[in-house]
Amino acid sequence: MGTEQSLTVTKIKYAVAGLVVGASIATYFTHAHFDSSSKVQLAQQAQLQSDSEALQQQKEQLQSELAESQQQATQASSDLTVQLEQIQAKLAKSEAEVKTLKQQAASDSEKLKETYAQELEVKQQQLVALQEKSDKQNQVLEQSKTFFQTQLTLQQELTKLNEERAKIILY
Repeated sequence: MGTEQSLTVTKIKYAVAGLVVGASIATYFTHAHFDSSSKVQLAQQAQLQSDSEALQQQKEQLQSELAESQQQATQASSDLTVQLEQIQAKLAKSEAEVKTLKQQAASDSEKLKETYAQELEVKQQQLVALQEKSDKQNQVLEQSKTFFQTQLTLQQELTKLNEERAKIILY
């Protein structure tokens, strides 16, 4: 039994030694794996840091472009507002001019109507006066005609009477 015990002790020693060697190897591989894993993690962290910085730069660039675009949009809006105000002022001025011209046209039209009415009245008065004058002239002509016809008739009667007198004297 002593040998068997000694064999068992040896086996246990070898087993313990194997465990120690295995543990050492496992520790070595674990450290190597962790070292490798750490290097990968460090590389990944470095890449992430680089990507983060690149994204930060892109973000800043985009913010700068956005600010510039907003400034341009604000300027364009301001310019358009000024143009709109100028156009509105011109429109208001034009509308005022149109209103003034309409009032002037209405006033001129009214004056023309009054002038034409006055001229028409004067012409009608002249026509009435001319008609009255024509009527008087016609009356005078009629009177003259009557007078001359009477004169002619009297002259003819006088001539007849003179002829009869001459006949009476001759006989």
